[in-house]
Amino acid sequence: MKIMTWNINGIRTIPQYHPWNGLKSHKDILDKLDADIICFQEMKSSRQNLPKDVAVPPGYTSFFSFPTKKAGYSGVAIYVKDQYTPFKVEDHLCGLANATASDADRISPALSSYPMHRFADLDDDEDDPIDFKSLDAEGRTLVADFGLFVLINVYCPNDGSEAQERMKYKMDFHRMLSVRVRGLIDEGREVIVVGDLNAVSDVGDHCEGALTVRKIIDEARKEGQEVGEKEAEEMFYDTMPARRWLRDSLVEHGGPLVDVCKRFWPERKGMYTCWNTKISARASNYGARIDFILVTPYLLPLIKHADIQPDVKGSDHCPVIVEFHDEVDVNAIPSSVKANLSLPTGATRVSLQALMPPPASAPRLAAKNWDEYSGKQKLLDGFFKGGTTKAKTGSSRPSLRASKSASLTPAPAPVASPPDPDITRSSPLIATPGNEVTEVVESSSSASPSIHPNEAASFNPSQPPASAQTASASSSSSGPKISTAKRKAGTSAGPSKKQKVEKGGKAEKGVEGQTKLSAFFAKPKASGVADAKGKASTCSDTKGKSPPNDHVDNEDPDYLYALELSRQYDESGPLSRSGSFSVGKTASQSSQRTSPASPGKSASSPGNSASSWQDLLAAPPPPRCYVHDEPAREFTVNKKGENKGRAFYVCSRPVGPGYDKGRAERRREDVDPQYKCDFFRWKSDVRKEFNSKRGKG
Repeated sequence: MKIMTWNINGIRTIPQYHPWNGLKSHKDILDKLDADIICFQEMKSSRQNLPKDVAVPPGYTSFFSFPTKKAGYSGVAIYVKDQYTPFKVEDHLCGLANATASDADRISPALSSYPMHRFADLDDDEDDPIDFKSLDAEGRTLVADFGLFVLINVYCPNDGSEAQERMKYKMDFHRMLSVRVRGLIDEGREVIVVGDLNAVSDVGDHCEGALTVRKIIDEARKEGQEVGEKEAEEMFYDTMPARRWLRDSLVEHGGPLVDVCKRFWPERKGMYTCWNTKISARASNYGARIDFILVTPYLLPLIKHADIQPDVKGSDHCPVIVEFHDEVDVNAIPSSVKANLSLPTGATRVSLQALMPPPASAPRLAAKNWDEYSGKQKLLDGFFKGGTTKAKTGSSRPSLRASKSASLTPAPAPVASPPDPDITRSSPLIATPGNEVTEVVESSSSASPSIHPNEAASFNPSQPPASAQTASASSSSSGPKISTAKRKAGTSAGPSKKQKVEKGGKAEKGVEGQTKLSAFFAKPKASGVADAKGKASTCSDTKGKSPPNDHVDNEDPDYLYALELSRQYDESGPLSRSGSFSVGKTASQSSQRTSPASPGKSASSPGNSASSWQDLLAAPPPPRCYVHDEPAREFTVNKKGENKGRAFYVCSRPVGPGYDKGRAERRREDVDPQYKCDFFRWKSDVRKEFNSKRGKG
C-alpha cells in the first residue's frame, strides 16, 4: 500500500501540465499517480464548483474539506481506492462539530480526546481565548480512521510575516494539531500526519539555512558575543515559531512522531519539496522541505520505503510518498490493532489488506453520499419532461425554422430596381457599374491576401451580411437554388444566394449556409492590373443610404502608395508582392500607382523602403548583465499596480544559495557569483538608449 501527499496549488492547475494534460479524466490522473491513498492540499475550489469526475471518480472514495467563508482558498481532499475505504472521516480538528454528533460518527469515542475538551491542558490565556470555530472554518484538515492507523491530512497556515492576529491563528492551529495527535495516542491509536506543514524541521531543509546560521554567528561577533554553531542553529529555529513547533514534535526532540523520509535518507542533501516558481528556483533546486509524512514509532516496522518525487510536475510542490509492506510480521502489528484481529493459529505473517478491511458502506462525509451524487437530488431536466411530450404530438403553430425559411423565400424579380448599397458593401460579391454581381476570385499564386482599401472601409461589422441570410434560405426546401456565377443585381431579394471561389483556376461549388468571415477578405487575382474584362474594383454608392467613403478618396495617394510599399517589401513576409494595390476608383488608376519607379529615383526602391522600416521597428538586443557579461532575460510585470504590463530584464543565471538579492537583503561576503546577480533594467530604458545610440550613429 502506498500513501501520497501533494500540495497541488489548485485542482484546476494539474491538467495544465505534462503529462496530465494528455489524460482524459481526473481518474486517469489519480491512476497515474499510482497510490492507494492520495492526500491533496490547496484544492482552491468549492463543492459547487467541483466537477463530477473530480468529486466522484470511479474506483475511488473521496472526501473533501472546504473553507466556509473564502471560496477558492485552501481546502484539502483524500482519494482512497475502494478496497482501502476508511471507517470514519472527520473534516475538522478541534471537535466542535462533534458536540452533537453520535458515537458512530466520531473517530474518538470520548469527547475528552478532542482539543476543544482538552482545553485545560493548553494553559490558554483567559484574556485571549482560542477561537475553535475559526480554526475549523478554513478547510485545512481531514481525519480518517483506517483501523490500522488514523490519517490526518493537514494544510498548515503559511509561516510568513503577517498581522498579529494571523500569527496567533497559526500558533493556535499548531497547538490544536499537537493536542489532537496526543489525544489519539492516549487512546492507543497509531497516527500518520501528512501534508504541507509550511515549516522546516532542520537547518538543511532550507536552501538558505546554512547562510542564515553563519549570519547569526557573524552578527553576534560584531556585538561582542561568541555564539557557537549549535547555539546559532537553535536561534534559527526560534526565528520562526512554526520551525520550533515542528522540531519539538519529532521523536528526536521529545515529540511523538517520526519523520519517515529523514529516517530513510538521513544524510541526503537538497531533499526539497517546494520551490518559488516565480524566480525559476526549481531548475536549480533552490527550495525548502516543508511537506512531510510523520508517523508514530510503532508503524515503522510496517513501512518499506519513503521518498520525495521532485520529477512530478504540476505544482510548486512535489509529492511525498510512503510505501508499506504487502505482508507484515505478526509481532510487528500494533497491539491496539492485534486485539481486534482473529489470526489463524501459528500464523507468523499477515497481509496488510487483512489489517485494513473496508467497511460495509462509505462514511457519511464521502462525496458519493452528497445529495447531488447519491440520487436524492432531482435533476433540473426532470421538471421539463412534460414539455417534450407535447412537442411530439404536433401543433398548428409553425416552427421557428419553417417560418424563417418561408420569409426568406425569394419573390419574383421586379424590372429595373436600383441596387441596394448596403448589400453591395456587406457582400463579398462586388457590384459593377453595369449592375452585375462579380465573383470574388482568389489567386493561388499570391503569398498573402491584399485588401482593397475601399473594400476594407466599406465593410460594416454591425450589419449582418446579406449573403449569409440568402445562403441559408437557399438551403431550405422552399427556395430555389441559384448556380449562376453572374446575375442582374436589381432584385428585391438581395445579392446572389451562392458564392463561388476559384483557387488555382478551378471553380469549386459554393458552400450552402452562413458565409464565412474570410469571404469578405478574399484574395484578388495575381495580375498587377485590373481584371482584363474591365470589371471595376470599387463599390458603387447610391443616394442617401450610407455615407460616402471619404477615408480613402480624400487621403493623399502618395501616402497610401508609400504605406503599401512598406507592407509589401517587409522582410518577414510580403503582404502581396504579386497583387495589385488600388488607391483610386478605377483599375487604370491602380495600375498607374503601382507602376515601377524610374531608375533615377533610388530612394523609393523596395530595398531602401524595407531597410528603413526594419531600422525603425527593430527591437533592441537584450542588455548584458554587469557581473557575468551574459544576455539578460526578459520578464513582464503581472502584479497589479502602476507597473503592470511593463517589461524588464534581469540576470539570466539561475538562483541558488548566495545569489545576489541586493545589498539590502544579501551581505556582500555571502554572495556567490556563480548564481544570479542583481542586474535589473526596464525595457523602456533599454529601448531609449538603443534609439539614442542609433540616432547618433
